Amino acid sequence: TEHAGRADLIRAALAGVWSVPDLPTSCGIASLEELLHHAGDHVRVGSHTWAHEHLPDLGAAELRDTLARALDWLRACPARTTGWLALPYGGGSPAVEQAALDAGYAGVLRISGGLWNPGRGETRSVPRINVPAALTVGGLRLRTSGVRR
Repeated sequence: TEHAGRADLIRAALAGVWSVPDLPTSCGIASLEELLHHAGDHVRVGSHTWAHEHLPDLGAAELRDTLARALDWLRACPARTTGWLALPYGGGSPAVEQAALDAGYAGVLRISGGLWNPGRGETRSVPRINVPAALTVGGLRLRTSGVRR
């Protein structure tokens, strides 16, 4: 949280201490054409903010800006989109969630809070489950079972 997830500040702090290998172009940011091709009709594109900052560490103006820029881009995007925000790094707070709702997001997907429980009245700020690429069907069943360590 020291650099609020800002890539430029992190790179500057690590300059000369840690070297980042060159990554293949396939690890870069997708073009709009690539996004449209791969998303097709089956994937909705959502927001993870404009630059993946750790939102609780931003000032109010910077928070509003990153939320608004991403939502404006989504609204203009020709792909199928959703107005839900997935919090970068899982970093949220009641103030961040309210800022997202005030900016016009339909809701906020948190990492915390366990499984979604509509009985708790959660309708616009709900937990999400990470589903990594190598997760097996058994692993997904376990993650969604409610069993916790």
